[in-house]
Amino acid sequence: ILSKSYGTITCDNCSNGDLNWYADDVIFSTDDQHSISSWNGTTYENGLFRVTETNQWSCTTSSASTLVYQPYFSQNIETGCAPLEVLYENLTDPVEGIHCTLTINDVEEPFDSPFLHTFNDPGIYTSILFAQVGEELFSYSQETHILTAVIPELSIETDGTLVCTNCEGNGTVNWYYNGELIATNVYEIDIETPGQFEVELTSTGGCSGSSILNGIEEISNGYIILYPNPATETIQIRSSGVTDNYEIYDSSGRLVGKNSPRASGFAVDISFLDNGFYTMILENAGEIRSMRFMVMR
Repeated sequence: ILSKSYGTITCDNCSNGDLNWYADDVIFSTDDQHSISSWNGTTYENGLFRVTETNQWSCTTSSASTLVYQPYFSQNIETGCAPLEVLYENLTDPVEGIHCTLTINDVEEPFDSPFLHTFNDPGIYTSILFAQVGEELFSYSQETHILTAVIPELSIETDGTLVCTNCEGNGTVNWYYNGELIATNVYEIDIETPGQFEVELTSTGGCSGSSILNGIEEISNGYIILYPNPATETIQIRSSGVTDNYEIYDSSGRLVGKNSPRASGFAVDISFLDNGFYTMILENAGEIRSMRFMVMR
């Protein structure tokens, strides 16, 4: 009595006799194994399989033939960072009347081989190839592990120290100043001169995320910083001096916001602003500074 699963055929009631396995009445294996795989090293052999058993008295019995049809596909990558493009290729041995479908996490996809699918979100995805042959349904599955990058979160302390608040324990850290590497695997640096600072965080899975701080301006008595830029809901202002007043203008020159924080560090709500470019005019430590930022959601 034969049973089958994923290209493996098992004789459920064979004893210790000599076993010969046949595929379409051609000898396939003589290893006396109770279970065999139809995998031939390159693909799966498909067809009618049966087994004969010869006991110690040279009496031979044969099982009934059972159809073994194992669909099979390849994918060029099994683990990667989102967004990840995966190329599927149907390597199933074609037979007349076969119908193949591919599902990825239970969502059926058109499977015109080769087939390119983009995974945008992290997670573990199960891809299953179903092959309908007559009234029998066969399947083959693989898992795809989609990882994601950790985006570094930056904060500026009152003493001018730039800190990555979520870098520790999340991978390899590289700091860049105006495009040049200045430090590795530290979680804070001192802002000594104006320019563009960037931190890149690479996880153990090889996914990289980065954050850029590029709104640093020099004033006569120190510095003034606007971040993040681009921004979504809030921008932060940090400076070595006190900002008495600020005004925000849109790209047409219209005044859209103003306040008098009288502080060296403060947050500005920009949730009411549309996407686009804006100019902030600040009165800081007796100087008038103009800084541009972008709202992008």
